[in-house]
Amino acid sequence: MDAATPPATVALVRGDTVLAHRDGPFGPKTDAWILAAAAEVLQEAGVRIRDLDCIAAGTGPGTFTGIRVALAAALGLGAGGRIQVCGIGNLDALLESARVASGSDRDLDAVAVIDARRGQHYALRAIVPPTGSGPRELWPAAAIGTAELEQRLAAEPPSVIVGAEIDAPPAVTQPETPPLAVSIARIAARLAPESRPAPKPNYLRPPDAVAAVSPLRRRRG
Repeated sequence: MDAATPPATVALVRGDTVLAHRDGPFGPKTDAWILAAAAEVLQEAGVRIRDLDCIAAGTGPGTFTGIRVALAAALGLGAGGRIQVCGIGNLDALLESARVASGSDRDLDAVAVIDARRGQHYALRAIVPPTGSGPRELWPAAAIGTAELEQRLAAEPPSVIVGAEIDAPPAVTQPETPPLAVSIARIAARLAPESRPAPKPNYLRPPDAVAAVSPLRRRRG
């Protein structure tokens, strides 16, 4: 499940096969929707929650509240059913989406992009093997100014850009991709239980909001 980027998504997969999925609202209503959507995909596929091998959630980057909504839902379901819970990065999931969308039997030079707002994008560039094994990072995941990102892409065009729409050189493709929860689940399904990452948020930059400090405390300080 994922709520870090729009739309919020929930998917159930077995290996690479998608058994059911839902797209839903992104924002204040996501927390009420996401658990109901999980129940719907289980019912549609005829799967009981105790039969799940793992529950995977998108760990970001993305909106701070959305990341926490998906992780809290996954951890709650996992605790109730005594099921392993893991976290998959949203940029890694986008690279997986690019691999599936390309259908290529060769390594793919791909850039995953998420709108970070405030004139920035989260970006990760990697060589993605056709087998679905781990990508080899060329640029580490980071929040990059949009203008700087576009300059980098113009100087060294990748094969594919996946995720948020961004100005790119003409030869670069920006394909439609499956729901992000599908890619998150596919990555988790390929990993051995002991290799699945912990469900920890990855914000990539500090929050916009800061804790308020009372005038009295400031004076004491």
